[in-house]
Amino acid sequence: MPIPAAQANGRQPVPSDAQADRMAELMRAYQRQLGRRPTTIQRTLRDRAAHLTAIAEFAARDPRVSLDDVVRLDHSAARARAEFAAAITRTTEEMPFLAALLTGG
Repeated sequence: MPIPAAQANGRQPVPSDAQADRMAELMRAYQRQLGRRPTTIQRTLRDRAAHLTAIAEFAARDPRVSLDDVVRLDHSAARARAEFAAAITRTTEEMPFLAALLTGG
């Protein structure tokens, strides 16, 4: 059985169309949850949460994936979603300005 080109040269295999569609669907859902244009950090957290969630969902359906790996992926995805949710709830009032940090108040 030949090795796919993506794996032969050491790169990650390309996700299937179904997995790519699911990642896009999750990104749209997380973007709607945000309700505004994301900052760079929020965009990164959104993409990471969508990517890990899609991988965890597909791994859970694959009988070749061990239960330990499924649990690890699911927990990683849950942490990524929690980090994204925390980034959404932070407001500018909670984030101190540099001047306030430098003056101590």
